[in-house]
Amino acid sequence: MASGSTHPSLLTPTIIAREALRLLKNNLVMGNLVYRAYESEFPGSPKKGGTVTIRKPVKFSVTKARTRATSYISEQSITLTVATQAHVSWSFNTVDLTLTIDEYSERYIRPASAVLANTVDADLCALYDDVWNVIWDTTGFVTPSTFMTLGRAMQRLDEEACPPEDRVVVFNPAAHWAMANALTQLYMPSPGEKALRKGYLGTIANADVYMDQNIKSHTVGNFHYGDSAWTSTILVCSSGVPTTPSTGTLPSGTCALQMYKFCITAREVLKVGDWFEIGGVYAVNPMSGESTGSRRQFVVTAGASVSG
Repeated sequence: MASGSTHPSLLTPTIIAREALRLLKNNLVMGNLVYRAYESEFPGSPKKGGTVTIRKPVKFSVTKARTRATSYISEQSITLTVATQAHVSWSFNTVDLTLTIDEYSERYIRPASAVLANTVDADLCALYDDVWNVIWDTTGFVTPSTFMTLGRAMQRLDEEACPPEDRVVVFNPAAHWAMANALTQLYMPSPGEKALRKGYLGTIANADVYMDQNIKSHTVGNFHYGDSAWTSTILVCSSGVPTTPSTGTLPSGTCALQMYKFCITAREVLKVGDWFEIGGVYAVNPMSGESTGSRRQFVVTAGASVSG
């Protein structure tokens, strides 16, 4: 005679947590593309306010001489702080714990994981306003629809000496379908594990291409809004005194750039994420130290308003 319990086993917090983590990872797009080499620096559950020091790569210079010249190493680093924590919680009855994990997941865990993953992706996409490199199409800032838009992006990465491997492009839905239409004749094999990742579209221009509905659209400041003739002039400030160098070179030491002559009344002139270029100021390849031939772009990190 066989005997056993007729009571179903209850779902435990461990079972629920494992299922939630699995579904969360499956729903992430940008979250799964984050560089994770420093995860081991946060053992256990990272607490808000926890920090980790990230060392910047050491730069060396080459001396073309027989006599040895010592390179003086300056170790630099940045600090990463766990500043945001998010969760989804819900109440349930004890009887719900008698459900199978598949039933409980379908009813509670799956929709909760989807909205949490969407929040993580949206927060990561919102970090775009710290990036100063901007690429646009020949007709301006429009939905990319040609291969050359990707080509310009890869060119910029090459000029900035970015490694050719592990490059990623993430489109919003409009750009994704516009590019899909433009590249219908391009063969894009996507075998293996990558094809199973959420949002993965294929590999184009040596970059893995994904789609994320949380990619942001930037609204620029009103520095020329409603003005038929506006001017902005950038002066170099040395020791707090605006000057225009007669030699065409910047003063030594720390300099500030002052922008003035905005023809605006009580408007937000510059928004975080706006970018600008300066005539005659070019980007430099960090490896060769030579000009890339492209103007260096600068990004606004704090908004500015004027009145009067």
